[in-house]
Amino acid sequence: MDDDMTDKTYTPPDAPPEEPENPNAEIIAKMKGNLRLAYLRYRLLLCAGLVYVAAVMAQVFYCHAPLSEVGHVFTSTYGIFMKSITMLGLSALAYYVRCFFKPLEKGLGFSERAKQAADRLEKMTDRYFSAEVFFHGVMGLLVLSEIMVFFFQKSLLPTLNRYSWDPEFAAWDKAVHFGHYPHRLIMGTVERLHLQGVFDKAYLTWFIVMICLMGYNLFWDRDLKRRLQYLWTFFLSWVVCGSLLAVAFSSVGPMFYHHFYPLLPDPYADLTAYINRDGEKAFPMVFYTRGLLLDWAGNGKIVNPNAISAMPSMHVGIAWLTVLYTRRIGWKSCTLATLFWLTIMLAAVYFGFHYAIDGYVSIVVITFMWWLVGKGLDRRYPPDKQWVLEIV
Repeated sequence: MDDDMTDKTYTPPDAPPEEPENPNAEIIAKMKGNLRLAYLRYRLLLCAGLVYVAAVMAQVFYCHAPLSEVGHVFTSTYGIFMKSITMLGLSALAYYVRCFFKPLEKGLGFSERAKQAADRLEKMTDRYFSAEVFFHGVMGLLVLSEIMVFFFQKSLLPTLNRYSWDPEFAAWDKAVHFGHYPHRLIMGTVERLHLQGVFDKAYLTWFIVMICLMGYNLFWDRDLKRRLQYLWTFFLSWVVCGSLLAVAFSSVGPMFYHHFYPLLPDPYADLTAYINRDGEKAFPMVFYTRGLLLDWAGNGKIVNPNAISAMPSMHVGIAWLTVLYTRRIGWKSCTLATLFWLTIMLAAVYFGFHYAIDGYVSIVVITFMWWLVGKGLDRRYPPDKQWVLEIV
């Protein structure tokens, strides 16, 4: 063998340069894992929502609603569910203000404080948008978007089942309250205490409270079972109370009694006269809403952004659900929620939007659904373990 061959050592070819590891790989993997976990926990609710969407849209086509009307309702109402995202913006703003007024270092000037607060907010949001709570909120937001087809369902109510139950409900309302119409029992007290304006604003505030509470549930509540119990009950409330029972017991309420039953004696003539006389000044928002609902009811369209419906009361029902939910959060929030629910209950009767029994029925049904959902969740998420989501 040649010497020069034995002296040569093998030199391996140059290895290809290693690709730099993606610094965000761990974060991306965590985000994918949290997204999958959230989907698994919400998939049954998402499927139930899809069934509800399909059922409502089938009714829209069954009633031969023109596409132009469907498109109008879609554009005018479907953006509402996005308002729950404002909870994220408000939370970020509150955190920034807190960081600004509580800097990590003392003696900082205005610009240094602002920069430090912005840096802390950026780090917090980076952690939040990869955490469990955020992805559970995304799944919940998809469920909320499915619930929004309720507005289509509600507007079809008089087409699916004409209004006919009001004489029965008026009689039952009087019987339940020992021979008195409930609005007459509270009118004097409300006027003496000048609560008309409070009730007027409370009825508008109902939407704001619902959106803010939904934002908290979707994007901030760390208790998995509590947030699922609220969202499941919220969904079932619109399906069972707002859709099934509303169609089965199609009614308009005391405020509109004389408009839809002109041939029958009006037991609410005093209420109607009072609204016509003082409503525009004493409670302008409710007065405007009444006119708007009447305009929609008489415009000849099959699908409108909203429709008149009394039994059961979703205003009272959702306010009561707020009480059930905040009872699990803390006594302070539950006290405020209880006062709010009581105000909505009295306002619904005082303005004649609902019979008192509309509220009673919604309270009973929603309380039962809350209990039933809780029992179902206990089987999947045993109470002996803590189910806490990561938030940052």
